[in-house]
Order: sequence, then structure tokens, then C-alpha cells
Amino acid sequence: MSGEGKYDKSGSNDGPLTKGVTKMGKQIVIICAGLAGLAAARLLRKEGHNPILLDKGRRIGGRCGTRRSGGHLFNHGAQFITAVSTEFSALCQQAAASGAIAEWDIGRRRASYAGQPAMRDLPSWMAEGLDVRQQVEIAHITKQANNPAFSRGGTCLIFSRSNRALCALLDRNGRV
Repeated sequence: MSGEGKYDKSGSNDGPLTKGVTKMGKQIVIICAGLAGLAAARLLRKEGHNPILLDKGRRIGGRCGTRRSGGHLFNHGAQFITAVSTEFSALCQQAAASGAIAEWDIGRRRASYAGQPAMRDLPSWMAEGLDVRQQVEIAHITKQANNPAFSRGGTCLIFSRSNRALCALLDRNGRV
């Protein structure tokens, strides 16, 4: 099962981010479409919002990556995931029921899962119905005066990238 192309990639990477405007007039943009960003977007979607996910890569999933070479699939990054929280356990059970992942007994107390057939299938399943824009690099971020949140012009940014990458982006722009 390959999850390629199942999510909504209809948004243009070049145009304004207007599709993700919330009921309160705020637009929610999630930077990075790894598992954390996808989970945040799914939660926001469940609450009636339409977040936009921006990811610099050719594929979503962050550390749940898979490559193909010579007709074979190779997971590079996470080889399996472990469900610790109640919420993530429920999500993994739903993903397993859909066939995106399967439980993998590795002798741990908590349930572990592996992608079916590849780790990239979990993020692809999580992204179904979301507005994901790939190969988008954030050039700069500016802070609105007197506003401690990462927001500008009615846009709310959620960072789901590692601290190192976020700090590099903020340092490049004078530390927001």
C-alpha cells in the first residue's frame, strides 16, 4: 500500500496562504509535515479548522522515511514506532485497521508498529484530506509588534520541526 498522492496537494506553493483560515479569522500554518505536524493538523481538522502544512521535503513523514532502490523498499530513519500516549495509541490502532501499519512484537511492554509495507505509509495515511504543500522552504519569519505569539496578519504558525532547525531559522531572521 503506497500512500502517495492521497492527501490534498491542490494548493499552490506560490500563492498566498488563504485556504487555512479558521472560524475566528486566523489562518493556521504548520511548519513541517512529520508525525508531530500531521498529528497537530489532524487534531485541528477534527476541531473544524483547515490548517496548511508546509514541508521542505519531496515527501512528508520526517523521520518515517522510505526509499526505493532496485525494486526494494528501504526504511531510513524510524524502523518502528512505539505508542506511549493514549491518543497516539488510538491513532496507531486506527492506522493499523486501515492497513497503513501493523503491530510488531519486539518484546516491549508497549505496542510497537511498523509500516505496511513501509514506514512512509503512516504519514501518508495521516495526511489524507489535509492541505500539505511540499518542497516549500521558509525564507523568513517576522514578529508582529507587541505580540509574543508567532503570528502576523492573522496567521498563526505552529512549528513541529526539531529545535535545531527552528533555531537556525529564527537565528537567520534575528531571533523572533
